[in-house]
Amino acid sequence: MKIAYFMKRLFQRTAHKMRTNPYLTLLLLIQVIIMIWNAAAYPSQEQYDMERHFTSIVNGGLIVSIRNFDPPLYYMVTLPFLTVGKLFNIQLLQSLEFLIPVMKVYNIFILSAFYILWLYWILPSLLPNKTTHTIAGTLLLALPGYEKLAVMIHADNLLTLLTTLLFALWLYNKLSVQKWAGNITYALLLALVLMTRPFAVVPVGIFALIYLKMLIQAGKEQKLNFRQIAARLLVFSAIVVIPITSWWGIRYLKTGQFINIADPHYYDKYASKRAETDSNYYLDYATSFYFKELLQIPNRNFDILISEKPDWKHSLNNSLWTVAYSDFWGDHWLYFSGRQIGEEGKLWPKRILFVYTAPITILLLIGFMLSAISEIIQSIRNKWEITPLYIATILSIVGFGLWFFWQTFIALEPGKNSGIKFIYSAYYIPFIILVALSKVKSLKIQNTAQTLSILLYLLALPISIY
Repeated sequence: MKIAYFMKRLFQRTAHKMRTNPYLTLLLLIQVIIMIWNAAAYPSQEQYDMERHFTSIVNGGLIVSIRNFDPPLYYMVTLPFLTVGKLFNIQLLQSLEFLIPVMKVYNIFILSAFYILWLYWILPSLLPNKTTHTIAGTLLLALPGYEKLAVMIHADNLLTLLTTLLFALWLYNKLSVQKWAGNITYALLLALVLMTRPFAVVPVGIFALIYLKMLIQAGKEQKLNFRQIAARLLVFSAIVVIPITSWWGIRYLKTGQFINIADPHYYDKYASKRAETDSNYYLDYATSFYFKELLQIPNRNFDILISEKPDWKHSLNNSLWTVAYSDFWGDHWLYFSGRQIGEEGKLWPKRILFVYTAPITILLLIGFMLSAISEIIQSIRNKWEITPLYIATILSIVGFGLWFFWQTFIALEPGKNSGIKFIYSAYYIPFIILVALSKVKSLKIQNTAQTLSILLYLLALPISIY
C-alpha cells in the first residue's frame, strides 16, 4: 500500500514538474516520438555486434562465452517470455521476431525514464535558474546518440538509466545509512548497476566510497556505534559483491578468462604488427584531430566511399579525437545514416552539424574544467565535503578516464580504432553537461547559450531520425 501511494505521488509530482516547463516537455515528446519511429523503422539485423546481443536475448542473458561477456541483468527482461514459451511450447515467444521488438520497447522505456529524471528532478535542483536548466535540458535532448540507443540492443542502455537513478536517489536523500531499509536499498541498487556492464565499476566504485564515508560520518556523530557500522558494512558488502563475483566466477569457469573478449592469437599478431611501427604511433593517435578530413568524409568507412583503402597507420581511422567527434555528434559507423548500411545518406547534415558543434564542444569542455576545478578545491577546503556537483565532477572525470584508457589501449585493433561508440560514454555525458553549466549565472551568457542550444537541437534532428 505504501509503495502504491509512493508511486502515485511520484507520478503526480513528475506530471506537475512537466507542466511547469512546457518547452522541455514538448522537446521530450518529440524525442519519444523519434525513438518510437526509429525503433519501428530501423532494421535490427544491421546493428553492431548483432550476433552477440541476439544470442543473449534468446538466453535471457544467462550465457557466457568469450564474446558474451556482459552480466545478464539487461537481457533478463526476456526471461518471462522465454519461460512461458518453453512451458507451453509457444515458439513465437522464443523467437527473435518477437523478442527484438520487446527489447526496443524496453529501450524506449529506459531512455524515457532517463530523460525524465534528468529534465525534471536532477537539473532543476542543481542548476542556478530555470534558463540554465532549459539550456542543459535542450543540450541533452539534442544529442543524437540517445535516439540511436533506443534501437540498439546493448546493456549500456540500462547502465545509463541506473547510474542516473542512483544519483537522483542520493540527491534526494533516499539512501540513508542509518536505517536498515535505506542501507539495503543502497546496496541492492549498486548490485543492479554492477550487473549491467563492466563500465559500471565507475558509478559503483564512487558511490561505494560515498557509502563508506557516510558510515564513518555517522560513527563520528554517534548516530551509529561500532557494532551497527560493522553489521551494515557486512550486509552491504555481501549484497553488492556476491552477485557480481558469482557471475565473473561462472564466466572464468566456462571460458578460463575474466574480461578478455577476443582470441589471444589475434592480439599476438596485432602486437607484432604494432611493434613494426615507430614509437610515436600512440602519441599521434591520441593527439591528432583531422577536422578538414572529417568534413570531407564524416565516418571511418573510407573503402566504401572512395576506391582506395586508407593507410593503416596515418589515416583518419586511427585518430582518437577525429573518430570520437564523428561518433559523438554524427554516426561514425554508418549504422544510422541511410537505408542501406554502409552508405552515407546524411553527408551535408553532418558537415553542418560538425562545424556548428566545434565551438560549442570547446566551450562546454572549458566550462566543465573550470567548474570541476572549483568543485574540487571547494571540497578540499571543506574537508572533502561530498556535494552533488562534486559527485558529478568525479563521476565525469573517472568515467572519461576509463573510456580514454579503453580507447587508447584495450580496444585498439589492427588497422582501425575499433571501440569508439557514443554508447560507451552515454552514462556520464549528462554529468559533464550539468557541471559545465553549474556556474553559468550571467544573464547575457544564458540568453546567448539558450539561442545556441535551440539551433543545435534543430541541426541535430536530421542525425537523430533514422
